[in-house]
Amino acid sequence: MNTKFNSTSLAQAAEILKTEEFAAFADAVRATFAQKGYVYLSGCNTSGRLGIRLERAWRKAIGSFMEKYPQAAPALEEKVVAVRNVDMAGEYSVIASPACLSQNNAFGRGMMRANGLGFYRKDLFVGIDPTGDTPSTLGSAHYAQIHLVNMYMLTCVKPDVEKNRSTKEVYTHPHCRVLTVADALAQELVCAVALEAALWDILEANGIPNEFPGYAQIAEKLAEMQVAPLTYNGRTLCADEYLMDALCFAAEHPQFQVKNPNYETEEAWERCFLRKPRCIEFTGDFYQSLGLTDKQINELPDLTSKGLTQIPIGKESLIEQDALMVDSLLDGCDLPQTHMEIFQHLAVGLLLNSLAN
Repeated sequence: MNTKFNSTSLAQAAEILKTEEFAAFADAVRATFAQKGYVYLSGCNTSGRLGIRLERAWRKAIGSFMEKYPQAAPALEEKVVAVRNVDMAGEYSVIASPACLSQNNAFGRGMMRANGLGFYRKDLFVGIDPTGDTPSTLGSAHYAQIHLVNMYMLTCVKPDVEKNRSTKEVYTHPHCRVLTVADALAQELVCAVALEAALWDILEANGIPNEFPGYAQIAEKLAEMQVAPLTYNGRTLCADEYLMDALCFAAEHPQFQVKNPNYETEEAWERCFLRKPRCIEFTGDFYQSLGLTDKQINELPDLTSKGLTQIPIGKESLIEQDALMVDSLLDGCDLPQTHMEIFQHLAVGLLLNSLAN
């Protein structure tokens, strides 16, 4: 891999890590864990899938240290669930995200209530919203504000506070801070690097030797990344370690199918999330109460856990002979190491996205 791909976005993302605004956001994330709070990552569509991927990377990193340092496992165990995604389509969004849900403010609030999310003042709500005005994300943000939690909204444009009642309620709230970055790639990196820094704090507090390299060093390594575009004419992506990355890519490029070549469907789904998936278990009456029309409700896929886990992604289903082996894409690559494998997931994401260009 010796041809830089998407270098403009990488350079912009690297620059944001050097700013005071990013440092303030990372400080808020680190302070949340220091106070034994939770970080909630809320979004829909691509932003929601980002939250899902980050939660998995966090769970995997904490789990690996629990195995490596069993004496610290009891203290680390409570941190496994300290990062939680709140996707407006539930975790079915790794397959698809119905547009009618993201455009419904009441659904954002109602989903938070229905899932029984109990916020505390020491928690941090992070709304990931490129446009800054997605109705369902604003609805979930408003719900969090009712509970007086700390809040950051990550946007790619300066929010139009006066656009409507929802934007005004969210962005003028005294607990709301805004971090505006260049694009979705930069949103991914600021979240990942802030969580990585917090993870180093947690490890140090539990006597596990490590030394955080610092934001500037990560930014420098990021700017140096070399990723060559892929050439692949098939339609099947096979992955185990990077199954989540492949699914999230295929959710936006449905011409591809994703399979786990090592496990059957039930186990493949659990390995994908490192737990059982959290999905929407609502009935039609609930959707109606939030203002969805009968037509919209009837067009929804089965968003429940049962509906998701019945989608065949395992080795028992047909796999094309020319399938692209995603887990092998980084063979021979010398990428910087972080606990949450930030550079590895970034590289896989960029490589897969090159297939769509």
